[in-house]
Amino acid sequence: MRIGLTGGIGAGKSTVTNYLVEKGYKVIDCDRVAREVVEPGAPALAALCEAFGDDILDESGALDREKTAKIVFSDPEKRKTLDGITHAAIYDIIEERSKGHEGSLVFIDAALIFESGLDRELDSVWVVTADDDIRRKRVAIRDNMDEEMIANRMKSQMSEDERKERADEVIDNSGAIEDLHVQIERLLEKYEQ
Repeated sequence: MRIGLTGGIGAGKSTVTNYLVEKGYKVIDCDRVAREVVEPGAPALAALCEAFGDDILDESGALDREKTAKIVFSDPEKRKTLDGITHAAIYDIIEERSKGHEGSLVFIDAALIFESGLDRELDSVWVVTADDDIRRKRVAIRDNMDEEMIANRMKSQMSEDERKERADEVIDNSGAIEDLHVQIERLLEKYEQ
């Protein structure tokens, strides 16, 4: 069973994934996979060059993320092309890395599960949430961001209400770490059955 794990900035998704890893569960980090699929020599990088030209590469032959962002974020069609290429490659890796874990829970850690459509490929989606004030404090400490930067980042993401509405399970990470662990254990017990 493949379970998506997502949450807004500062909600504590990493805390949940770390706990799951400690408990021995397989967790696939989609941020890491997204970087892998565009490494030099990767088929997705070749497809991106075919779609956008070799100008998207830096001197070393690696994807120049800044140049690519300028090209795709100003044109919705180009963004769709980029997403189509990279998402397909990411899905393939998720499929591959899920093999051998049949009969057990495999977690897919991804910030943009709903936005990317990945939720349609998963058996369940768990959303980690926390009160906005708590999230702001965590991000300020963790990323050394000022209040305006944090507010802009939070506004750019799907709303907490929409995320919770679309979730199969909601994990509230506003309290003590022990409370978080109790919620995770209850869900693990439920899904292991």
